Amino acid sequence: MAATAFTINGKTASVEAEPDTPLLWVVREHLNLTGTKFGCGSGLCGACTVHIDGKAVRSCQITVSKVAGRKVTTIEGLSPNGQWFDDHYDQLTKLYAPICRKHATCLATPGNNFLFCDDLLINEYRAVCDRAFPKSASEFDNEQCRNFTEIWALGVDMHASAYAKQGQECAHDQGFDVMHTKPPIVWIVPSTIPRDYKGDIYVYALDPDTKVPVRADIEIDRQVIRAPANPTGKTSTGYPFKWAHKYNRVKNAEGHEDLVAPTLTLRPDLYPAVTLLLPAPPPKMIVEMTPAKLRAGVNKVMVKARDAETGQPVEARVMIGRDAVGETDQPIEIKLPRGAKIPEIWVTSLFDAYSDVVVKQ
Repeated sequence: MAATAFTINGKTASVEAEPDTPLLWVVREHLNLTGTKFGCGSGLCGACTVHIDGKAVRSCQITVSKVAGRKVTTIEGLSPNGQWFDDHYDQLTKLYAPICRKHATCLATPGNNFLFCDDLLINEYRAVCDRAFPKSASEFDNEQCRNFTEIWALGVDMHASAYAKQGQECAHDQGFDVMHTKPPIVWIVPSTIPRDYKGDIYVYALDPDTKVPVRADIEIDRQVIRAPANPTGKTSTGYPFKWAHKYNRVKNAEGHEDLVAPTLTLRPDLYPAVTLLLPAPPPKMIVEMTPAKLRAGVNKVMVKARDAETGQPVEARVMIGRDAVGETDQPIEIKLPRGAKIPEIWVTSLFDAYSDVVVKQ
């Protein structure tokens, strides 16, 4: 049985447990931190919520092996000051009020669910602390505000299911659960994905009239990508996912293949589907042949390929028609009979990293 080491509530822990043991049971049974509760066992109720590297995660849905080397915080890791809470309760609830109204509207919007609304709006609750109690003014006040917010959010999370059910029933009774004619407003963060980007990607959607968040599952053309932060694991609006810079290849007018970013299709309930391109411009390859033109007889040429941005050499295959005649940066011998038509020479990336490029002659 392997030991898994991680940090919990600021202290290093090493636990001997099967790698596939849910973190919830490691926290409760091995570390005796019983503030994290078992609820539904499906990641739906929020009773088992912990923070992993600052992000809320249902501990019944993640195994202990997935937290190796990471920072875990349970409710015991908070350091609430009861007097501070009493002194600032009214102030904070007033600051939360507009977020709570948005939260309630989100819960009552047909097609949304309470997990989506809770996860999407938690950062707005947290942002209150940096605005009202900036660290530059008082680290203690900022810390206590954050403690208050996490406890508040945990309580909201545990009761949101019932509120969502009431809100959805009300929306149904009022006839709001009908198909919309206008699609949601959709945008992607970051707005442009650099080629070396390894961070999280978010897709957001809003109702075009009410500006209320809209939940939608996302299909990625020819690719399967999961969003671990989503309790369902599906790629959906509001939940971060990572993309391995895997481009798709499509035929162009010349009969060759271009590299293109995949399309994303959002399929929200009760709204038209929305399809957009992932904003990730594919890398480009510059190709040059020396000598630049073929002549009748035996031609000894060199085709060089380099990355348009970095200038680094690119490994690629040199083609004439359907036949491979050599590799880039290697001497190639091409025989051209007298009177024959000059063939098209083109280059294709060995690892599907670039679009095909026709050599200019």
